[in-house]
Formats: sequence, C-alpha cells, structure tokens
Amino acid sequence: MAIPTKGSRTIIVDGHRYRYKVTGNVTVDLAVESDEGKGQLLTAGFLHGFQITPGFVSKIINHGLEKGWEPTEKGKLFHLGTLDDSLDMIDWDFHRNE
Repeated sequence: MAIPTKGSRTIIVDGHRYRYKVTGNVTVDLAVESDEGKGQLLTAGFLHGFQITPGFVSKIINHGLEKGWEPTEKGKLFHLGTLDDSLDMIDWDFHRNE
C-alpha cells in the first residue's frame, strides 16, 4: 500500500528520504513510507488538535525505527497506535492547537 503522491510531503531523516501524509477529521492520522514506496508503511494516530510539523514527523520516524519499523523491507503495516498518552512520557517537542 503506497501513499498517493498528491497531498503528500517529503522529508529527509538521517540521509533517507521519506514521504508522509496527514489525514483525518476527528483523529489525526499520519502515514509514512520510504520515498521508494516499496517497504512497510508506518502509521500513527493522534487526537484532533495536534500540529504535525516536519520536526514532529522526523521524531515519529525515529520512534518507529526504534520500535522495529523496516521502511525498505516488504511487510505488513507497522502501526504505532494512538500516541496521545505516550507523548507526555517521551521527551518530544510537540504542539497542541488550543
């Protein structure tokens, strides 16, 4: 499953190029894949109100890699879950739209 090019953005993290897309109305869903589009898709959910910035996306990418996400290997969807509760426990700089 690949992320459509339309409406997606690219980001480079540690020399690797990724494509990501943010969607959702009630919840915010983030999907990330290697720019080659042939590996595992990384997804994460957030309650509505999070501002998803490129810096935040890079931290999600690194968190996914630490948890075992393989962006260049074929495999099942790698879902990090809804991360709202764990964001306070991780030293991340994130912003809520309030």
